Amino acid sequence: MTHTKRRTPCLVPFCNRSTARLELGGEWLCADHYRHVDKELKALRKRLRQRRKDPERTAKADWVVWQKMKRQAIERAFGIRA
Repeated sequence: MTHTKRRTPCLVPFCNRSTARLELGGEWLCADHYRHVDKELKALRKRLRQRRKDPERTAKADWVVWQKMKRQAIERAFGIRA
């Protein structure tokens, strides 16, 4: 009997990479596509995740930044500079 692990694919369409780790509610960008995201967005997200004052507001802001990062990675993967 073989056990198959559920894997989470990279969010970029037609990317064949996947991970066994589930983070961000099952959304993931592989390293090849994550590197196309602006450093400023990555730094902003890091700062947001370190904030502890207002968790609800921080979570919402983190979600907004993650949406921008996803869009940017997908657009840049297809040659659209956003």
